[in-house]
Amino acid sequence: MTKTPADSPAIPVPYVLSLWELAHRWHGIAPTTDPSPIPPPVQDALRFLTRKAFRHELALCDESGVVFGNDQTTVDPEWYIPSWMNEPLRPQPTEYEAREKAIRELEERVEAEAPPGINADEVRYEEWRHHYETRTRRHNEAVAQFEACFLRSQFDRELLTRRYTTQTAFRTLLEQEGLPFPAFWKTEYECAEPTKIEDDQRNDDTRPLRASQIDKERVQAIALTLWEIDSKLTIAALTQHPAILRFGNGKHYNAKTLRQWITEVDPRPPEKKRGRPKKS
Repeated sequence: MTKTPADSPAIPVPYVLSLWELAHRWHGIAPTTDPSPIPPPVQDALRFLTRKAFRHELALCDESGVVFGNDQTTVDPEWYIPSWMNEPLRPQPTEYEAREKAIRELEERVEAEAPPGINADEVRYEEWRHHYETRTRRHNEAVAQFEACFLRSQFDRELLTRRYTTQTAFRTLLEQEGLPFPAFWKTEYECAEPTKIEDDQRNDDTRPLRASQIDKERVQAIALTLWEIDSKLTIAALTQHPAILRFGNGKHYNAKTLRQWITEVDPRPPEKKRGRPKKS
C-alpha cells in the first residue's frame, strides 16, 4: 500500500536558522541570495534581529546550534566569585531584599578572604572583566558588523546567511517583546489541536501556552494595586518590588519588559509620571 502525504511522517522543524532565512520565513517569503531588492518587511525583520543580537538580547550560535556566551548568560560583576575564594557560584536570590543582602554578604567575604596586600575590589573586577570578555568574545565577533544593518540599512547577504540563532533563543526574545511566535517555526506538537495541548498540559502539570501573557496581566494588576496603596511609587521601583518579582513572576523577565508592561497601565496623569528619583 502506497503512503499518502498525510500518512507520511512530518519533516522535523529545524532548530537552527540563519538570520537571513529567519527574516524571510517570518514573513512567509522564500529566502533568496540573488541581487533582487529585499522586501520591506524582511528589511524590518533584519534590522530588528541584528539590533537585538547586537544588544545581546538575542542569543546567536554556530551552525550546529552551540550557543555563544552573551550578557544574558554571563554572571554580573556583583555575583562574581574571585579566584581566591575557590567555591562554586551560588544561586542568586530573586526577591529584591534577599538579593541586596546576599550581595552585601558576598562583598564582605570577598574583602575578608582576599590575600593581603591587594585591592580586593579592583582585582575582583579585573578577573570578572577577563571572564566576561572571554565568555562573550564569539558573540561580540559575530555582531561586530551589525550596526551597518540596523543603523544604515546595509544588508550584507553573505554575512547574514552565516549568522545563526536557535528556535529557543528566538522564542525567548519574542516572549520578552510580547510578540507571537510564528507558525512556521512551531513544532508538530505546538501545531496540534488546542484542546489536545491543553489536556496534555493539565496531565503534565506544566505552565499553559502564552505564559508571558498571563504573567503580564499579573504584573499589571499588582502594579495598579501598589499604586492605589502608594501613588508616589515610580515605575523603576515597581520593577524591583517583591510583589511584582514573586507573585507576578517578574523574576523571569528583564527590567525593560517589566517597565513596558507597567507603563501600559500607568493611571497617573503626565505631570505625576517621573523616572528614577535623583540622588541627593
